[in-house]
Amino acid sequence: MNEQQSSVTVQLVRYGLPLVVLIFYVTASRWFDYTPDSTFLALHYARNVIYVGEFKEHLLNVTNGTPQPLWLMMLGIGTLLHLDLVLVAKVMSLFFSCCVILCAYLLALEVMEGRLIGFCTALAVGMQAWLLHAAPTGSALPLGVMLSIASLFFLLRNEYVLATLSAGLCTMVFWQAAGLMVFILVDIGINSVNKRRGMKVIVSAVLVYVCTLLPWFLSRGWFDLPLLPVLIPVVDWSAFDALTVVAIALQVALMCSGIMLFARLGSQGWSTLRGHITPFLWIIWLVALGIFGTPDLVWIAFPLVTVYAFLGLKEILQHVQRPNLLNILPFILTGLLLIQSQITFGSVQRPYMVSAIDDSNELAVIGYWLKVHAGADALIASERRGTVAFYAAKPVMVYVHGTSPHSDFVVSSKREIQGYTMVYAPDDNAGMLSGTSGEHFAVWKRN
Repeated sequence: MNEQQSSVTVQLVRYGLPLVVLIFYVTASRWFDYTPDSTFLALHYARNVIYVGEFKEHLLNVTNGTPQPLWLMMLGIGTLLHLDLVLVAKVMSLFFSCCVILCAYLLALEVMEGRLIGFCTALAVGMQAWLLHAAPTGSALPLGVMLSIASLFFLLRNEYVLATLSAGLCTMVFWQAAGLMVFILVDIGINSVNKRRGMKVIVSAVLVYVCTLLPWFLSRGWFDLPLLPVLIPVVDWSAFDALTVVAIALQVALMCSGIMLFARLGSQGWSTLRGHITPFLWIIWLVALGIFGTPDLVWIAFPLVTVYAFLGLKEILQHVQRPNLLNILPFILTGLLLIQSQITFGSVQRPYMVSAIDDSNELAVIGYWLKVHAGADALIASERRGTVAFYAAKPVMVYVHGTSPHSDFVVSSKREIQGYTMVYAPDDNAGMLSGTSGEHFAVWKRN
């Protein structure tokens, strides 16, 4: 009977997992037109880094670091091949989002050693509202999530070279991933039986990490770019709704319950916890940085919390001596998380995405207009500069409504700007645009 169940589980995973990825891809692809302003900002950088002499000052003064160098390198290849950068970025973000689901399954399989519960974990991760939101954006966030999970997967398999390599690549997406490397070194030090061998592994890991980052160090020196890789946040995230907070609280409670049950097992339990010290420290690190720094980093921790929530559920059922429920309760938990995700996506995320599509269409038209009508030396400021800068192919400064701009042109919503006259509004051109965001943009020229 067990062999028959095992065979059914294998077949379920073999055909079910690709089906989950396919459903996710089709669902996310429906929003292929959704491109937030932050994506256009990254694309503007990628296009200009190839021609670094142009807009160099603008490129360097935007952030305190260089935006996601690994992602820019990938986009730079598209620029050299004369491909549509928007298409390249969105296809890659969709691809890496699908890889997140597969990596989540592999990590869950390594953590829980069960195909069925690993499949449930992958299904729950793949249909999370934030991942459906991020997948079609063309953002580097899915790449960072995939590399984060891959690094932990290799670490738990004691494949330190691959874990370090993944951590190094992740650092080239956002500098905070350097913390992951520190936690990997802590893991090696704690879990090495032979301390002398452990020191050799630590030295080897550091060398691999440095060699992984070496191309970035050389290229940034060549182009005179800032050192720190910075993740450009997806600006159109919505606030946490009540259902999302409940789902997060449930998963955190299950994860903490599993940790407590491990701690009660004595030396055997503490040995297991030591083996998972890096994932736990990484989750805490990401959440702390997300709360006090970059909010998008919190989303990178979400798949890990889901994996360890299912581990906590497994440990609870084994503790109460109900292992047979492992064939039922994981599916129930997955179903609840799927319902929450779809409600959140439909009622909270979807309106933001619809509004962003309307805004990007309008700002693209304005960008083309400025490309033709604004002189080469004209100063331009915009409330949302990424889209305007990309389509205008010109430097664009930040404009905050209510402040006094010091530019020749200002792209803002239709609110009067003292000392400026409105010279172009796309929505006034024979109903050219029919946005539903309730707010239209216009170009204002200094008197």
